[in-house]
Amino acid sequence: MKVLFLLPALEYRSAAKEALLLARSWSGRHEIHVCVFVGGGVWSEAIRSTGAAVHCLDWTRSFDLRPLWRLRSIVRAQRPDNIVAWGMPALRALALVRRRSLAATICRQPFSSRVLRPTLSKPSAWLLRRVLKVAAQSAWEADQLLRCGMSASQIEMVRPGVECGALAPVEVSSFSKRGEKWPHGQRLVCMGALAPHKGYREAIWAADYLIYVFPDLRLDLFGAGAYGPTLRRFAQGLYHPSHMHFHGQQQAVRGFLSQASAFWAPSSAATGAHSVLEAMASGCPVVASDLPHFREIVVAGETGYLSTPGRVLELARSTRGLLHDANLRQQLGLAAQRRVQEHFSADKFSAHFQQLLRSTAA
Repeated sequence: MKVLFLLPALEYRSAAKEALLLARSWSGRHEIHVCVFVGGGVWSEAIRSTGAAVHCLDWTRSFDLRPLWRLRSIVRAQRPDNIVAWGMPALRALALVRRRSLAATICRQPFSSRVLRPTLSKPSAWLLRRVLKVAAQSAWEADQLLRCGMSASQIEMVRPGVECGALAPVEVSSFSKRGEKWPHGQRLVCMGALAPHKGYREAIWAADYLIYVFPDLRLDLFGAGAYGPTLRRFAQGLYHPSHMHFHGQQQAVRGFLSQASAFWAPSSAATGAHSVLEAMASGCPVVASDLPHFREIVVAGETGYLSTPGRVLELARSTRGLLHDANLRQQLGLAAQRRVQEHFSADKFSAHFQQLLRSTAA
């Protein structure tokens, strides 16, 4: 079977992570072509190493027809049996160049991750009604699709997955330009794009409170984005700026998570599920926002805790017990690993997607 993946960018985000997992799992079984608006570097090489072909459209300007012509040529030349499109921008581009291909397309992540109550414009709803299937990431997302007018027969639940297994510890020197050694003390970790809806301002504020009780505590933020300078200025204005560390966007953070005391996901929007799963797979207890998509992943009191988005003191209180009790951290971390292995493993994710392809081909 020939499958085309269409996604906006090859970078450290859930779409690229899922595309890489599927490419690895399906290597040798399907002919895979990955078509991306922008991207390259480490992610491009990782996907190529699976045997998949990577086509970059070099879409750098809003009003540029050349990427659309490239996409049209690729679809016509490859004639894929199925297309997996991540996000509405990918689906809109496909509709512009070859609308009849929508009937063989599986759409993933149809909603913007920047909002909590997603809606669909009339053109977007029209497009989604013409795809073969929408692969919902959660029961909450499936319910939102139904509320937006999607047919239940078009929606298939395919939960996200991450690679499980033991990971070697990684020193901070791997991520630091200064090359300092991994420090003693406890660490809190945030990971993802530096954007207002991710809740990192509240995380920095909560960490500043906790450092009064735990003087050896530090907060490590992995990610990049336009909101980064604002966050750095905010951190500099607090009482413990030297305890806040910005590492930029990294490709290999999983080993770092295994040595963290807790992972924070304080988002106010429907984003961050893959980062939470990676932390849980590393045996790191999670404190996430009490939002529908996180409730389906984190079992409060068993694999981590949930706190109200935007409540700085509540986030600090939810984490304080973890920092006080190493046995509790270990207990929750092991339970988190088991939950990922049982419900959110990469094998389960790729097998479910494989089953979806087979059912659509039948």
